[in-house]
Amino acid sequence: MAIMNKNVLSKAIGVVMKAVGASPVLPLLSNILFESNNGKSRVAGTNLEIGIGCTFPSSGKEFKTCIPAKVISSLVDAINADEIELELNAEDHSIMVMTESSTSNIRCVPSDEFPDIPEVEHPSFTLPVIQFKELVQRVAFCSKANSDSVLAGVQLSIEGKNLVMFAVDGFHMSYEDTVLLAVSRSENMPFIVKGTSLDTISRILPDEGILSVQVEPNKAMFHCGEVDVVTQLLGGEFPSYRQLGRAISPPSTTLTVSTLELLRAARQLRVFASEVGSSKLDIKGMLVRYSIIAQDRGDSDVNFAAIKKGADVQVGLNVHLLYELLEVCNTEYVIIEMGDSQSPITFKMQGLDSFYHVIMPIVF
Repeated sequence: MAIMNKNVLSKAIGVVMKAVGASPVLPLLSNILFESNNGKSRVAGTNLEIGIGCTFPSSGKEFKTCIPAKVISSLVDAINADEIELELNAEDHSIMVMTESSTSNIRCVPSDEFPDIPEVEHPSFTLPVIQFKELVQRVAFCSKANSDSVLAGVQLSIEGKNLVMFAVDGFHMSYEDTVLLAVSRSENMPFIVKGTSLDTISRILPDEGILSVQVEPNKAMFHCGEVDVVTQLLGGEFPSYRQLGRAISPPSTTLTVSTLELLRAARQLRVFASEVGSSKLDIKGMLVRYSIIAQDRGDSDVNFAAIKKGADVQVGLNVHLLYELLEVCNTEYVIIEMGDSQSPITFKMQGLDSFYHVIMPIVF
């Protein structure tokens, strides 16, 4: 038997449901693990790619079982009570869900074969969770979604006292580093997490607190507050951001432009963009003309002022990639560094020296 607050239980189930797939590969994975002991309870779910555990206070006796995820989630949300009591019937392996005015019985399954969702015991590094979330937001979108290659991942590496996060998909790439609070080992320690998994982890974690990360040969574990997340690591050889960085020539033109103004222009041009999104930046003096021509849809252009250093230049851009980048830029100005029309285009956020983004040009 375990007694707990209904809203706390509902929130915990909502968190772990993010790891329960609509069509799990194994019937057992349509369940969530529920265990209670020592004045606390824990629920956990997994799809084998990512696993989530959430701990919360409760009272009562120790027990452990697997409950159908959709049934318990829907039932708890429907219950109108402040407190819920759960009691396991060991004989038929059902669980009784009780309030002052209602009783429900849910058929459960034994928990013996449910995959373990380990907790962080020996952190490899720690940092403020909000810092981690910001890194993921600005880097993970650059990984190659819906791909079986290593480019579907984001590489994280410990370099001295810094965490480096890097993603590339052949058309654009993002890099950022940040200083860690603590590191248990100082040598370079790269590991690759699927970009979509990293984004899910970022959304699941609380918005405040210290994040502890434990890296093992085939998995990484994340802990913050009452939430634990484990994800499988990707194998393979990841491109070197150092080699890619060295391939970028020194810029002949540097443009400082309002992030909001460029975002609005990109949003307007996307209306006319095909999948390739061929748009053109034409810089002459301190004036910028951003335009697109689509044979099947029409054309559009936006003119605005910017601060320019260097030569006039004209470059082709994928407007979809530019728009994705600008959506995660949270500085007032963005700095664009360009060579000739065939050179990679580098974007930086003014005042954030730890970040840069590169988009390959479209050659007209």
